[in-house]
Amino acid sequence: MLFMITHACKDPNAARERWTNTEEKWDGLELVARYHAIGNTGVVIVRADDVRAISKWSMQWDDLFDLDVCPVMEDEEASEVVAYFQ
Repeated sequence: MLFMITHACKDPNAARERWTNTEEKWDGLELVARYHAIGNTGVVIVRADDVRAISKWSMQWDDLFDLDVCPVMEDEEASEVVAYFQ
């Protein structure tokens, strides 16, 4: 299942320090994409079979970022949902 994690940085200096000097743990997650926007915000798309993997990943960053997690679908999956109602 795909999840979209949006983030807003609370402490950019500390976040830069951790990101460049600590190995990020992805246990149980597949990184699909990560995008950084101007203004210390961004989005991460991950694939996971277990929401606990997302929780473990987020604990690495939740002191420095406000994180929002939302399940998402690709076009093919969304088309199946729409077709259900036709």
